Amino acid sequence: MRRFLSKAIGVLTGLTLLLPSMILAQDTVPPQLFGCSAVDVAGISVGTTAQTSTGTWQTPSGFNLQPGGGFTTPFETKNIYGQTSGSTQFNYGFTTVGYRFVDNPPTSPPQNNAYCTFFVRMGVNNDGTIPTVLNCPESITQPIASSQTTAVVSWTEPRATDNNGVVRRSWRSHAPNTAFPVGTTPVTYQWIDPSNANSQAQCVFTVTVSTTGTDGVVPSLTCPADVVASANGTATWTPPTPTDASGIVSTTSTLTPGSVVQEGFTTVTYNTVDGTGNRASCSFIVRRIPSDQYVPVITSCPTNIQQTVTSSGASGIVTWTEPTAYDDGGHVRLVMQTHSPNTAFPVGITPVEYRFQDTRENVARCVFTVELTVTGGDATPPTFTNCPTTSPVFTITSGLTTFVTWPVPQATDNQGTPTVTQIQGVSPGTNLAAGQYTIRYQAQDAAGNTAFCMFTVLVQQLGREN
Repeated sequence: MRRFLSKAIGVLTGLTLLLPSMILAQDTVPPQLFGCSAVDVAGISVGTTAQTSTGTWQTPSGFNLQPGGGFTTPFETKNIYGQTSGSTQFNYGFTTVGYRFVDNPPTSPPQNNAYCTFFVRMGVNNDGTIPTVLNCPESITQPIASSQTTAVVSWTEPRATDNNGVVRRSWRSHAPNTAFPVGTTPVTYQWIDPSNANSQAQCVFTVTVSTTGTDGVVPSLTCPADVVASANGTATWTPPTPTDASGIVSTTSTLTPGSVVQEGFTTVTYNTVDGTGNRASCSFIVRRIPSDQYVPVITSCPTNIQQTVTSSGASGIVTWTEPTAYDDGGHVRLVMQTHSPNTAFPVGITPVEYRFQDTRENVARCVFTVELTVTGGDATPPTFTNCPTTSPVFTITSGLTTFVTWPVPQATDNQGTPTVTQIQGVSPGTNLAAGQYTIRYQAQDAAGNTAFCMFTVLVQQLGREN
């Protein structure tokens, strides 16, 4: 008996020594992350766009969730761009911060990655001007044959500009050159600037796909908002009611209220036909929440991309491998991407965002920037030589106004003299009442490169603090 126990203990000891490498060999789960910001981090606002400042964020951490249970520390944690919370100086605009976690060493593959990326948003004080939308498309109607159920629809994507030269597309509900269902689908674009993250500029239009009926008018059909199923998977909702002047011939759906759905995301689609043969459809999502414990993680995310073009007015086609995400509940979906690979980007820096969501509506983001610079041409913006770094202060000593003036900012450039234009605020040599006045100048060189100067003029009443 003693000899048997001794041999058994030896076998178990050997299995114990082998177990870690066996677990790692079967490991397909990326590290789980804590403390990764799901939104842009607001830095300390600066006085002018030429200044820099710091941003503060929680440094993310991770652990390995091994198959069969057990937790280990990730083999490697890398600060991709080398920034430090609270000390790195950031320029005006949006700057990518990124961390990569690797679970296993190269000697014990596979190596699974988890990424935490977000933008540090550095704004300027007293900038209340939101971006301006350019070339928002008109609503689009796409006829199709009666045998078709979808149509690929294209448009020129709208753009936005901002008084301080930096703008970020923060939402795009649909991309051009993709399939749209029969019926009317609203398309939404949104932009923010670094100083006004909660005030979006918006472009909204509709895409209508329809068969050609005799009256040419598609039925009106609006689906309910997304639905959460009960714990046992039962989903209930109020069915949409189609309307049309020529009457409704039939309405069908892929599921009916009271149906039991599987864990994850289930798409429910309603289709209707009116009295003249026009069709419409609408869809919504039913979410059945599984017994997961953690938020989704990004398992691949491009780093910042840099390319060159030969002219300052040119654009360049940029491509990348699209990011992927993982969720321990097994269900994660892409809900939004601001840009698509293999499309044209303008000269300058363009922030790109992908957003993933699990059934609990937890969000994981992959963000990076695409930067196009000019080679063989002038890509250097002008430089303001006397933009005020503090607010000029004027005091009303009698009456209700005082005379206010300041030197007009001057700018230099590596290629000639740039043109300086005041683009916001009152002009110098004006009588002003008490208050704060935002002043902005733009300098532009012959190649179209721009720089901005912004400052605030403060007028106060004698004996009264503004």
